[in-house]
Amino acid sequence: RHCASSRPSRTAAMHAMLPARPMELVEPDEAGGRVLRCYTAPGETFANEDEMKEHYRTELHRFNLKRKVTGLAPLSRAQFEEREARGAREAPSSSGPPAKLTTAERRQQRDERREQRIAAKSKNPHSKAAHFVATAQMSEGQYLSHKLSAAPEFGPGWDLFSRHQSESLEANLAHMAREHGFYLPYLDFCSDVAGLVHYLQQKVYIGNVALLSDRQFHSVEAVQAHMRSKQQCRVELEGHEEELGEYYDMEALAAGSPLWEIEPASDSEEEEEGEPPDEAFQQLMFADMIVLNKLDLVSTAQALEVWQRLRAINARAAILPCVRGAVDASALVAASGFDVAQMAEEEVIGHGHEHGHGAAVCDDSSHDHG
Repeated sequence: RHCASSRPSRTAAMHAMLPARPMELVEPDEAGGRVLRCYTAPGETFANEDEMKEHYRTELHRFNLKRKVTGLAPLSRAQFEEREARGAREAPSSSGPPAKLTTAERRQQRDERREQRIAAKSKNPHSKAAHFVATAQMSEGQYLSHKLSAAPEFGPGWDLFSRHQSESLEANLAHMAREHGFYLPYLDFCSDVAGLVHYLQQKVYIGNVALLSDRQFHSVEAVQAHMRSKQQCRVELEGHEEELGEYYDMEALAAGSPLWEIEPASDSEEEEEGEPPDEAFQQLMFADMIVLNKLDLVSTAQALEVWQRLRAINARAAILPCVRGAVDASALVAASGFDVAQMAEEEVIGHGHEHGHGAAVCDDSSHDHG
């Protein structure tokens, strides 16, 4: 059963607005012949169908059709021509086609539009444009200091791919496996799970670097959203042995896998195994301040990796990143000498000599002191 509505339909309302006249009207003329009239040409007659079809191709016909749909009365040809002439007079006059721009002018306009877009987007302090504006004039050392100071706090329970916080490292690994499908490769051969997770967290939260592609982003939220959207919530040991090998028992892993081979140590390496650490390593271990120089020769990801290695050697020293040795002299003057009591309280293990160096300089950012 259908129930009739009391409200008129939209189609019925539209038909009520339209004039109840046909589009073509055939009327006899005085001589008894046939005369054609059209609703879109008020006051005009057409002798045959060819003239009528010609009228259908005119702007007057199209304009009056639009007025008919909206329920307005049609305009005569004189009224339409007057309206078109008035619009032509009110339109701004053009002296001719615009002059062709040179390549330099087009490049300048493109740069201006780009700067305008960046300025508009930079109003959001968390946007990529705001990060670009804030770091555009920074050197490598200044940019590294900016990333270190702007990095949020994180701990063992912080998720690598979101801002979720778990109660412990074990709960965090279970959460990431459940929500993101993340797992540590070759977990049975991982000798330092906590250290590996901490390194990956530093890579994401400080360097804003994706774990799989090593692509750098402007914020923690951006790199985490990238890894989730690209389904790259994982880390691979193959091809990253130098980066992640220190957290694995590579000899035991190579013994049971065809992917790796154990290279026999040379005679010189066997002789060096029993020797104490070199002088540079001892200086880094006992320094109160470390100057990380030549950052303009390496990428940000490499600089962050060296910074983490320095932190593994000396967790309490202040690290000053710089380029070409440009360091504030007041910062170096404030460096104090080595304190035996302080080192004993911190239970630093593995040193056999005590040096009084106030600051250690690491000139080669790619050199591994460990």
